[in-house]
Parts: sequence; C-alpha cells; structure tokens
Amino acid sequence: MFPPDNSQTRQPRLAPLIVVSLALGIGAISTVGSIVHAVLLRSLPFSSPERLVLIGEVQSLNPGAWQPVSYPDYLDWRSQSHVFTEMAISRLWNPALRLPAETDRLSGAEVSAGFCSLLGLKPERTP
Repeated sequence: MFPPDNSQTRQPRLAPLIVVSLALGIGAISTVGSIVHAVLLRSLPFSSPERLVLIGEVQSLNPGAWQPVSYPDYLDWRSQSHVFTEMAISRLWNPALRLPAETDRLSGAEVSAGFCSLLGLKPERTP
C-alpha cells in the first residue's frame, strides 16, 4: 500500500552536498573574519597609533567632503597649536616620468619635513 522507502538511496547523494555547503560556509566566515581583523582590529603600523589624529578642512557646500589644506594654512595651524606636539602635512602626488620610449605615471605623496619622524618611519631609497 505504501510507496517504497527511498530515503536510503537519497542519503549518499545528500552527504557531498552537506560537505560542500559546510566547506563554503567555513571558507566565507574565515575570509570575512580575516578582512575584519586586517581592516578594523589590527593597530596601525606606526609608533603610538593611539596618539595620531587626522585633521583637515571641509568644503563649505559639502560638509561631508574634505578639501586639501594649503601649505600656508598648515603653517598657521602648526604655529598656533597648543594641543598637538607635532604636525605634518601630505598630499597625493602623481607625476609623469617621461622616458625616450614611453611615459609612466608614478604615484606617491608630497610630505612636510617632519612627516616621517612623526609616524616613526625611516625613509629608504631602493636602487
């Protein structure tokens, strides 16, 4: 009267699906955990990162957007500051290196004199 029980024949097909699902889930959780640790939890690779503060100017028309600080403004801030022990300024720098056969775009930053010492960095020149 009852149809035959096919549960025993379905179980071998279900096991690989379960194993693959578990592997994908564990892999996804491991990846997200690694990203969270690298981006949010690990401290910055500078000396005394808890003492670093980023300051700047905001655009008057768009308070959520930062605008570059001029060097004269930075000098004024540094001379009038009684809160910070040291200040430095940087801005992105993307010069074009022109060779006889080609032109390459470089990326870097222009920084003030105390920038590296403020962050506890030792600049190096590679050959």
